Amino acid sequence: MLSPLLDLLTGPLPEDVARLFHGRGLCYEGLSFLNVDWFEPVVGAVVYGDVDDDLVASIAAALAAFGEHESRVQCVSLQRRGRGTN
Repeated sequence: MLSPLLDLLTGPLPEDVARLFHGRGLCYEGLSFLNVDWFEPVVGAVVYGDVDDDLVASIAAALAAFGEHESRVQCVSLQRRGRGTN
């Protein structure tokens, strides 16, 4: 399920602010809850809605691994929005 995200994280980072991954655009099946943006030196991800904790952990791990291998990344941020309350 994460392969479209992982594929995008293998390319070079843009010089300007950019959306690296736009799952909310409904182009990636199963990832419509995720956006990833680049604000040098920060990669910022937002997870919308109730998403399985294990999947969010996998996304966080993938982004952290990307940040460790990309010299321009100094911080990776993952934010959850719109979770239901029980």
